Amino acid sequence: MRGHRNRFIRWLIIAASLALLFPACYPDPWTPEGAVSEALRGMSIPADTVRAVSVIDTGGLYSVLFYDEQHRIYHHFFMDRPFGFLWRNRGGGAVRL
Repeated sequence: MRGHRNRFIRWLIIAASLALLFPACYPDPWTPEGAVSEALRGMSIPADTVRAVSVIDTGGLYSVLFYDEQHRIYHHFFMDRPFGFLWRNRGGGAVRL
């Protein structure tokens, strides 16, 4: 009985650690727009109206073109998908029209 309790406590600590660390590593990973918005906010660029225009898969690395309607800026980012369903920014740039 004591072994089961110790195992439960160990898994509870692991789950709590993941619940705290996951949002720190992946703030908004569910959509490409969310991942890029977080990256742009980190660079002090407002990104409330960013939407994906083009997504090109280049063998595991995605070339994604975003358009910010409010500021009329195109953002180009290279992204990948760790675990197959999360989006992660790998770098990019911007062009003002």
